[in-house]
Amino acid sequence: MKYPISEPLDSSVWLADQWIELHASPREIWPWLAQMGNGRAGWYSYDWIDNLGKKSLTVIDPQLVVLHKGQKIPLAEISDFVEDKFITFKFGSKATFTYYLEPFENKTRLWTRLRVTAPSWLVKYTLGPAHKIMQNKQFLEIKKRVEHNL
Repeated sequence: MKYPISEPLDSSVWLADQWIELHASPREIWPWLAQMGNGRAGWYSYDWIDNLGKKSLTVIDPQLVVLHKGQKIPLAEISDFVEDKFITFKFGSKATFTYYLEPFENKTRLWTRLRVTAPSWLVKYTLGPAHKIMQNKQFLEIKKRVEHNL
C-alpha cells in the first residue's frame, strides 16, 4: 500500500502502521476524521490523556469538518488531506500521523501510520507500547461512532 506523503526514511524514523475494518463508506467515516484534534472533536481515545479530560464528540459538528492545508489546531497542523481519502496531521518537526481510507467490498479499511523521529530506546520502552494502546482505543471509538451513529 502506498501512503500519502511516503518520503524515504532513515534509520532514526519509527513507523507504526495499524488498521481496522469499518462497515461504512469512506464518505461516512471522513467527517469523524476531519473534525479530530485538541480543541476540536477530540481524538476519540482515552480523553483524560489526549484531550485533557474533555470528552470527545459523539456527533459530527459541520463547522469542524471544513479543512485547509496548513490549518493550525492545538498541538498540530493539518499537513495534507484529500477528502474521503486521507488526512495527515503534523506534530512539530518530529512526527506525522496519517489516516488513510481504503474502500473494498462493502467496507472500508481505516489505516493509520505514525512516523516519529526518536531514539530507539524511547520508542521501544515508552512510545511504542503507549501508541498501540491509544490507537486500539481510538479505533474502537471511531468504529462505535461510525457504525452505530452515537
